[in-house]
Amino acid sequence: MMMAKPLQPRWIIMIILGLVIAGINIVPHSYFNNLVIACAAVVFAAAFLVLAARDKHDAALIKEIPMYLKEIFYCLIAYCLIIVLALAASTEFYDSLRITVISLFCVSFAFIIYVAAKDKDSFHLLMTFISVSLFLTSLFNLYYFWQERSLGEGLHRLSSTMENTNIFAVFLIILIPICVSYIINLKDALRRFIFSLMLVPALLCLVLTYTRAAYVAFFIIIVALILLINWKFLPIVFLGFLVIIPFIPQPVVERLLSSGSDYSSTVRLEIWQACLVVIKNNWLAGVGSGPLAFEHTADLAAYDLPHSHNLFIQISLETGIFSLLAFVALVVALLVRSLVAYFKTSRYNKVYLAGFIASLLGIMSFGVFDYVWFYPRALLAFWIMVGLFLGLLRLTKQELDQQADL
Repeated sequence: MMMAKPLQPRWIIMIILGLVIAGINIVPHSYFNNLVIACAAVVFAAAFLVLAARDKHDAALIKEIPMYLKEIFYCLIAYCLIIVLALAASTEFYDSLRITVISLFCVSFAFIIYVAAKDKDSFHLLMTFISVSLFLTSLFNLYYFWQERSLGEGLHRLSSTMENTNIFAVFLIILIPICVSYIINLKDALRRFIFSLMLVPALLCLVLTYTRAAYVAFFIIIVALILLINWKFLPIVFLGFLVIIPFIPQPVVERLLSSGSDYSSTVRLEIWQACLVVIKNNWLAGVGSGPLAFEHTADLAAYDLPHSHNLFIQISLETGIFSLLAFVALVVALLVRSLVAYFKTSRYNKVYLAGFIASLLGIMSFGVFDYVWFYPRALLAFWIMVGLFLGLLRLTKQELDQQADL
């Protein structure tokens, strides 16, 4: 009888990394501490540095910036440097320092995931953990929603394990499209069916958040996925949408129809205008990261809000216009690189690229209406997605190089 081959150290680290990411996603807010993100970043960065010392390929992943990804990494590094330098102008230095440190630990996961997903098997393993964590987190939220369904009057929105409903909607918008691409790429029909069923709770949670920005983002995600995976299905999906219109829950319809006229919409317009005035006067380095700097800024204090409800305004308000330029350049570089790769690579990689492009477009459209980085675990989910995106682009380049050699 043959003995099972023992797991290599790298695979042990990969499995632990997947379990930690899943655990961070699943744990309810009341039991979660941001130190977990910091400790995990330090531990896994150290683990991969040790592996790099033993393996030349791992060392190259850490020490060398690939030419085909250099503009993306330069934008990412520039963004990190700018938000650190912006601390000098913060009106609430210690709170801004706290937020900046948390942000840098979250950003570090983009590098960690990039190094971790060095081959197809590693990438697939991480995507499996992401899909399972999305399923379990959604189940927890549905359970809480059911438990609290009789509390209070009026519209009962899903009570999130991630502090609030809108934050959980951000988490769903980031992960749903990449999990869809994972499901499509599964070769086993039974596994594809099982993981498709596992996606249903996440879709139900998205509906029950009653978050209008999430609905808009999800619509953009659907269109992007269909256009990139198989545009011929677009008329069928459009007809299907027409068929389900009469079955859309009344609270969803009411939330959509109230857009632009309710208090939530009008106060957003007012706070955006006020923030633009502050940005004009503090365009170089902003007023500082974090809710305290925002709340204590004279022109914004009257609104009694912790942020501007807009990702792009918030970035420039907190850390200046150059941090916004670096971030926008990063997003554009990711989209350009992925679209260029999309037209050259295999069907397998096309499907994954479609999922990540849709995720990025979805979260950017969400960011127009809300500050999607307000909660550290939502910020972490974003940078994990970016790390996987970078890993996927590397795998795509490897495939194209192999084709060229043949």
